[in-house]
Amino acid sequence: MSYSATDDELKKAYRKLAAKYHPDKQRDPETAAEAADKFKWANRAYKVLTDPEKRQMYNDVITLLWDIAE
Repeated sequence: MSYSATDDELKKAYRKLAAKYHPDKQRDPETAAEAADKFKWANRAYKVLTDPEKRQMYNDVITLLWDIAE
């Protein structure tokens, strides 16, 4: 498994998700809460993946879980 996304690729993906799920951009009140949750998850993921130390820990855990699942 490859964990080689560049910082630019991460930023582009984050901006796409942030634009899609930003609470201020939601027109339907029924889906606004779900969108807000996804927006929070996108923010959290971006913070983890842009910090080299946290990203390495994340990659280590995911690799371990994949190894266990096989």
